[in-house]
Amino acid sequence: MSGNYFENLDLFLSQHRVIGFKKIKYIHWMADSILKDIPLVERAKLAETVQRRIDEEIEFLIEEEIHCRAKNICERGGWELNYAPPNSSYEEIVYLLKNWPDSKHDQCPVSNVEDFDRIDVLLDLGDSFGSYEDIANALAINALIDLDTAAYWIFQDQKKSTQNSLVYDYQRQLSFIADFVIDAMEAVVLAKKILLDKQIIDIRSEAEVSFKNYQKEAKRNAARMNASDGGKKKNEGFRQAEVFIRQRWRSERQEYGNNKSAFARVYVHIVANSFVDTKGDPLKVTEQTISRKWLRD
Repeated sequence: MSGNYFENLDLFLSQHRVIGFKKIKYIHWMADSILKDIPLVERAKLAETVQRRIDEEIEFLIEEEIHCRAKNICERGGWELNYAPPNSSYEEIVYLLKNWPDSKHDQCPVSNVEDFDRIDVLLDLGDSFGSYEDIANALAINALIDLDTAAYWIFQDQKKSTQNSLVYDYQRQLSFIADFVIDAMEAVVLAKKILLDKQIIDIRSEAEVSFKNYQKEAKRNAARMNASDGGKKKNEGFRQAEVFIRQRWRSERQEYGNNKSAFARVYVHIVANSFVDTKGDPLKVTEQTISRKWLRD
């Protein structure tokens, strides 16, 4: 493949008539929406960085596995010694594992590059990429790389089909190409989930700030309630909580996509921590009270 990570993908997307793998355009659109704030030139640089980081991590993991297995062989023995010189040293066993001979009977006992799922490795790197947005961007870029690889092999198959007198059997490569498309889809879905989790965290953080701002007011409400008769105190507590909920709903309803149930699931706990009943205990309300009664249109 060329130095331009997305050359094949760009060519594939420019075709008016796409044969097979139409989902590539949809997956590309999803990845592009995640990377909307990153210029095209910077995406190529990010692609190089992501690929390098994954390759380095896989190399490190393989090296670590080799040394761990070599240590165990030295201490406990193993069938691997059948391929090593007598009385092999630790260094000789490490060399053997790194340069495993061709054998019809025994495969190399340590992992190779193809054994690693690159998305899993990317997720394991996690926080080293930075913020939630940086991790999502890395996943989206990895999706574009997978799509570019899929496009490359699709074009290779098309060339073979035009060179043969018989119709080229696409089924032979279908599964191979599909794996790249599936990996790309998995990457963008994970990226979207990470960004959604970040939004939920932001909403909860804002809710906590709101809770602290209303704590003093809630205590004053509780004092007024304790000075009133039982029925009045109970109604006052619910009234204050309802006013609070309505205020927060007006300012946050767009963040919850106008979903009253989702809003109620978050704020039912905030109400319990912010308001008290006549006995000074957390005010008990249900999600249904918030979503169906207090937020009724």
